[in-house]
Amino acid sequence: MADLGESPLETDATIVNMDGAPAGEDASNQTDSAPTTDASVDSATDGATRSDGGAVRGFHIFVSDAISNRVLQFDDLTGANWKSFGSSGSGMNQFKFLWKIFVDSDDRIYVADQGTSRIIRIDDVSGSNWVAYGTPGSDVGQFINPTCVWANSHHIYVCDGNDRIVRIDDMTGAGWITYGTTGSGVGEFSVPIRLFVDDSERIYISDSGNGRIVRIDDMTGAGWVSFGSQGSSVSQFNNPRGIFLDSTARIYVSDANNHRIVRFDDMTGAGWVSLGGPSSGSGVRQFYQPRDVFVSHSGRIYVADTLNARIERFDDMTGSGWTTFGSSGTGVGKFSDPTSIFIAE
Repeated sequence: MADLGESPLETDATIVNMDGAPAGEDASNQTDSAPTTDASVDSATDGATRSDGGAVRGFHIFVSDAISNRVLQFDDLTGANWKSFGSSGSGMNQFKFLWKIFVDSDDRIYVADQGTSRIIRIDDVSGSNWVAYGTPGSDVGQFINPTCVWANSHHIYVCDGNDRIVRIDDMTGAGWITYGTTGSGVGEFSVPIRLFVDDSERIYISDSGNGRIVRIDDMTGAGWVSFGSQGSSVSQFNNPRGIFLDSTARIYVSDANNHRIVRFDDMTGAGWVSLGGPSSGSGVRQFYQPRDVFVSHSGRIYVADTLNARIERFDDMTGSGWTTFGSSGTGVGKFSDPTSIFIAE
């Protein structure tokens, strides 16, 4: 397994001063435009309508804050109605380096709790109806440092540190099935770190250690196609993390070690465009190890900018409407290691 610094003992938590670029960075990139100051417009524009015509469920932002072991919920980029749940540990209501967060259509919250090698589901940020599944290992019902969970009405999918994708039917583990082994060929992964499942249940996977994106049609691996290679140029990734498909099936990737967000039209890489990089920074249109990306129904892009300890939102891939929220810490409005973001609308 490739070592991407993802163990629960990860110590690289350097935070860049949000008021300026790190020493040695070209600060000229910070003066492109001024950040948007009205951060409260999230709920007004994103939460009021649904692009799919469905009923409005409200608008909430969920963040997994890995080092502080908290699930966070707030309503907009002012941090309104901030709620926090969790503490450090391996028992009930506790997490140990929690990673990907997911909210299903019933508003239940799923967390990949990396350090305890389990998947957790709760009904809300009070922790009600806590249920956990998984133990450390490589057999049925076991995970090694799971980094992602994704749920729909049929199945729950997990990125497992055993270099495989796991699918189960529910939180009892019924219907357990796996796909993948360690390697760089077809049917092989090196730290499959995030995934996205589309409406046809095709599975898109950030195969981080191999610097590529993989798509399969189902858990047999049928229709295997991959895109990308290691590097920092067009069609290349360096530790790709978060992956998301918008309403037109365009693919967004948080290319963490290239400190950028990438979007392309399909698995050929057509329409490639990027924002940020190649160096880290803390100014406008700059990122420092962004580890997740999410696109709201209105098309605005949200990023968990992990080592800048903040959340960003912008209107499109030019970075227009750039707005940030958060700073380093463990109090209200602060993050210690925001590793994933989910918008519930």
